[in-house]
Amino acid sequence: MNLSRRLRRYVPRSRWVKLGIGLLVGACFLLAAELALRGAGVRPSYTGREALGWRMTPSLQDDAFRAPGGQPFAVRTNSDGLRTAYGRDREPGARRVMVFGDSTVFGWGVDDGGSVAEGMEEALDKLGPTEVINAGQPGYSSWQAAALYLDLAEAYTPDAVVFFLPQHDRNRVPVSDREALEGADSAPARARVWLATQSRIFEFARAYLLALPERQVVLPHERAAASRVDRVSDSDRAHAFTLVVDDAEKRGTRVFYSLLPHQAELSGNPGPPNPQQAWALSFGRDTVFLDARDACASIGMAALLPGDPGHLTAEANHTAGASIADEIATAMGW
Repeated sequence: MNLSRRLRRYVPRSRWVKLGIGLLVGACFLLAAELALRGAGVRPSYTGREALGWRMTPSLQDDAFRAPGGQPFAVRTNSDGLRTAYGRDREPGARRVMVFGDSTVFGWGVDDGGSVAEGMEEALDKLGPTEVINAGQPGYSSWQAAALYLDLAEAYTPDAVVFFLPQHDRNRVPVSDREALEGADSAPARARVWLATQSRIFEFARAYLLALPERQVVLPHERAAASRVDRVSDSDRAHAFTLVVDDAEKRGTRVFYSLLPHQAELSGNPGPPNPQQAWALSFGRDTVFLDARDACASIGMAALLPGDPGHLTAEANHTAGASIADEIATAMGW
């Protein structure tokens, strides 16, 4: 009797046993592959972002930065890491507006005085003393901007806040901003988050089978790998800004939303409508949408920084900021 016949006498031919053996072998293979990839230094797809709480270094004094196009620019920040000369205490009789957003609001690539906030302040100052505080932060999503407002509102007591909705909301990521802070809310999402944060096999497969484009995807009509999710979905944004509006109502602060022009719109070929505009118009809650995208139409592509089409020149920033000042003043009764 040969060996195979002997084994058949002791190993049942049940399909369940065969399936169990197959699963065990597969699990051992996956475990070996996971350990091998960890030993090779492969990192998980997602390693966290310091609870999404990054902010510019406080108290910078004309520190030199360099934009992707090569142009240097100087930055000053206050004690809270905001790009403004104003502190927490306002001048007596002055109105106060805070603007939130990403690097376009921060004024990446331009010197101090060249951001959207200064353009807005210059226009509002004509109607009475106004302090416009630039709370834009590079790389921020609307979720982070909302969290920053909630952190600073009591100290700065703004009369109005303007959220320039970032294109970063639509960056495709393995773990959304809300999931990073609050955890996933469904079984499939929990599985995705676990794989993204723990499994090297997941990262290996993602990198070679579902690789993202070489450049960052930020324009509204572009999409990236389907294995990922938006940094901030419409429902997550609504959740975050519900907290903002609830807080603002208690303080008597008015909430505005706005969009700045991006490369496609300045080229005259904007593509599909920006979904964030539709979201802002539908959100309600006594908020106002201010569209700053058409303000730079006459400047065209010259509104973009040379070599850095994701950011605007100082002229374009001032033009965009000033373009919505009258609507803010009217809504505020100034």
